[in-house]
Amino acid sequence: MSDLTAVFLILAVLSWGSGAFLDKLTLRYLGPDTAFFGRTFVMLGLFLPLLFFRFTQTKSELLAAGRISWLYLFLSVVVTMGGVFFYLKAMSASEASR
Repeated sequence: MSDLTAVFLILAVLSWGSGAFLDKLTLRYLGPDTAFFGRTFVMLGLFLPLLFFRFTQTKSELLAAGRISWLYLFLSVVVTMGGVFFYLKAMSASEASR
């Protein structure tokens, strides 16, 4: 494994851990549905500018990709967002977020 790969793995673990901790803090002030959709709004605000910045390159690569790539992208988004939604519901129903 290269040093750069190790750095990216460490950053991913730190990001995921920090995100879960911040989700717990959010649930002190918002219900799980509001936290989920608020998180989605914030993500759109952050990622739409990036999408426009790379629109031409991304569009051409996606159009050249096979249908299976689209299926995997779709399923990845659905599964990830579903996991976040159910995580927030579970955290708000337990003592862990208080």
